[in-house]
Amino acid sequence: MAINGTQGYFKSSIGQQALFGHYDQMLAKWPMPYERLYLGTKLARTHVIACGDPAASPLLLFHGRSTNASIWGTVAPFLSRKHRVYAVDIPGEPGKSAAARPSGTSPAYGEWALDVLNALKVRQAAVMGISFGGWMTIKLAALAPERVRRAVLLCPAGLLFPRWDFIGMAALGQLGGARAREKLIDFIAHKPLAGDLRESFRLIFTHYQSNREAPPVFPDETLRRLTMPTLMLIGEHDRIFLAGPSVARARDLLPRGRAELIADAGHLLPYDQPQLVLTKALAFLQGA
Repeated sequence: MAINGTQGYFKSSIGQQALFGHYDQMLAKWPMPYERLYLGTKLARTHVIACGDPAASPLLLFHGRSTNASIWGTVAPFLSRKHRVYAVDIPGEPGKSAAARPSGTSPAYGEWALDVLNALKVRQAAVMGISFGGWMTIKLAALAPERVRRAVLLCPAGLLFPRWDFIGMAALGQLGGARAREKLIDFIAHKPLAGDLRESFRLIFTHYQSNREAPPVFPDETLRRLTMPTLMLIGEHDRIFLAGPSVARARDLLPRGRAELIADAGHLLPYDQPQLVLTKALAFLQGA
């Protein structure tokens, strides 16, 4: 879909170039060798960053909405010590996959994630997702539970409807000027956000038309289909989803789930409490 004569949902070709330039700068700082893969799927041509030993156990990473795979730069080096990591750009988001953006109520996203596994020739993988990436992880795990060895959900969408104060702030950030966008970044981040990650959000909120469809909340029967071991971590100060009720719903419905609140953390868990969150995630992925 072309908007304003540019590729996908970018507001201008100049904005697209600025965002992709920053993406490449962030990727250049990854402290280990990586490959860039382009996969053919029925939904969209999909860009993937791969790192770690090709013979190691595979781990898919799904980023959140209005971000891209480059945000895993502080996470992938840690996880790639034990895994072959595939950080996937979700189609229709501001990464380097194609611009397809199906409705969340359709099966298309889950089928796309399954196509990604097939294109990578991965029979079974662990999957980790943050926010909308957590929703994507649930979508895949419910569709093909036999293909997901273990699942890690970081502040996932899909358990509850977003908080109304976040919806209002997000609308102001999309429609307002630079000051409104800075306020949106500060609202999402529990701790002060600076450097490359803040600049990435700033460029995306300025130059990209974010998907305004809230990820649908999963019915109980969908969550009960997640029969693999599942770890859900939620920051106690998450300002996008209510933390306590999210944990309670996961504990009630995930057959082999473990749900925990992380103190002194918000929605951006790997950046608020990196050592704690990544240590818990890696231990879980290794079977602890």
